[in-house]
Amino acid sequence: MIISSTMIRELYPKGEEKPICPRLYHAYYIAKTHERPDGITFMQGRYFESALIGTSRDGVVDDLPRDKRNGKKTIDHMRIDDQILVGRQVLKFYHVEVNEHNVQAHLRMPFRGHTLEGHLDIFPTTVLDTINGELLPAIVDVKLTEDVEGTWGNFCWGSPTHMDHTQALHYLHLVYNINNELNDLSSYPEDLIRLCEDKLIHFFYFVFGYKKNKGFRNPIRINPMGKMEAYKETLRKVVSKLEMLEAQGWPPERNADLCPSCPVTDCEMKKAIVDV
Repeated sequence: MIISSTMIRELYPKGEEKPICPRLYHAYYIAKTHERPDGITFMQGRYFESALIGTSRDGVVDDLPRDKRNGKKTIDHMRIDDQILVGRQVLKFYHVEVNEHNVQAHLRMPFRGHTLEGHLDIFPTTVLDTINGELLPAIVDVKLTEDVEGTWGNFCWGSPTHMDHTQALHYLHLVYNINNELNDLSSYPEDLIRLCEDKLIHFFYFVFGYKKNKGFRNPIRINPMGKMEAYKETLRKVVSKLEMLEAQGWPPERNADLCPSCPVTDCEMKKAIVDV
């Protein structure tokens, strides 16, 4: 199986097991016969990434839904466009290099008979430490949010210590183990590979708000110290659970909230009685 940070977070957010429907999880992440329905928030994020760094995880998104009455850009669309301009200046200020060779970098590594993978927004690059003037070798992940100072929910960028940092730790783990047979390292200099192996690469979130508290939040650096071992333990749990579910044949789980809107139309639970 190919395992992404999204798959890990879907099973064990913040290291705690989350109830899922195995049949639906398999359809989304393993067989990939169905795609998760994209809300406007995800579409806006991909549009922002596409304009800021040239592409998104799923390719280029060059527009957003227009106002149905007149075909013009919505207020949110125009605000996001403003933040794209801000983003370009921010990346320049922090010496973050963006080119066709370092965006959506696809890294993989073997793990217990499976493959871990990630698509890193910007890697390799540098980030300027404005305190001492040092250029830090880094991974940069760009995020768009309504409110850069929000302190609740899964994306509480105003309180980042309370967030789930699986993505950051997963990407760091891939970079630390970059030197393996699954990666093409021909374009990476030896000095960079040594920095990766010596765990001297930093991870930064660059977060931009387009609605409430518009603008750029200070770069958020995720320190793996004290977190990486917990991530690895979660990863071991995820692999064990995935192997168990595969052995069981990905059985459907009856769920009053999920079943009525589930896209897996041939599932026997679609017509089953659900208890609340």
